Amino acid sequence: MGYGPDPAGVIGRLRSLGIPSIRGNYDDGIGNRRGQCGCYYVTEQAKADGAASYAFTDAALGDADHAWLAALPDDIRLDVDGVRVLLAHGSPRRINEYLLLDRKTISSPDSQTKRMPTSSASGTHPHSLPPSADGAGRPHRALPQQRFGGQAQGW
Repeated sequence: MGYGPDPAGVIGRLRSLGIPSIRGNYDDGIGNRRGQCGCYYVTEQAKADGAASYAFTDAALGDADHAWLAALPDDIRLDVDGVRVLLAHGSPRRINEYLLLDRKTISSPDSQTKRMPTSSASGTHPHSLPPSADGAGRPHRALPQQRFGGQAQGW
């Protein structure tokens, strides 16, 4: 929804189709009118672009859309054929946790997912992860299924 040309259209489409959604840090910032998204920016230009996007999104949404974003759940928990799945944005600990390999203050994304209290987990800021190490060029979001013996389908 953030960083796009039609945030109200995205929200309208999600709502009209009844697509289950979780609140990310951008959604939280906009929905709760925090004045910022809690995003991590590598450069001053990225920070300026983020602030412009935030201002655009905030102005483009009405009160009902802000309230809808603020009310989204932090996570969705599923049981799929006996496998517990946790869907979260960022990490199960914080919606704005960026799991970056070049940051010394956190461990790797792989070691983080191994400690999660579910059989499978999905959550990260995928735009910040390196290419998959599986040799097939699949994005990281396929890795939890591979780790727990399932098949990534339609990825």
